[in-house]
Amino acid sequence: MPFTFSHPAIVWVVMRLPADGLPVQPVNLRYWMLVCGWTMIIVAVRLLTGSQPIAIGNGVVTGIAAFLMGLVLAPPVLKWKLEGRAPR
Repeated sequence: MPFTFSHPAIVWVVMRLPADGLPVQPVNLRYWMLVCGWTMIIVAVRLLTGSQPIAIGNGVVTGIAAFLMGLVLAPPVLKWKLEGRAPR
């Protein structure tokens, strides 16, 4: 079965996207390290505080939720560190 768009509006939006001319943004490794760090901390806390063995479905949900929390928590921490208010 070939890939088809289910709605013409999707095709219109994709065709309206700029093909070139956008500046290439460098990857901020500090940001992604903070996201991964927060994700690992949250998953570890969840695993260590659980009283029963974690099922595979709950583990997947925990990982996704921890990643989303890491995405939310990383920018304020990064801004806090860049402004020089972090203890050294």
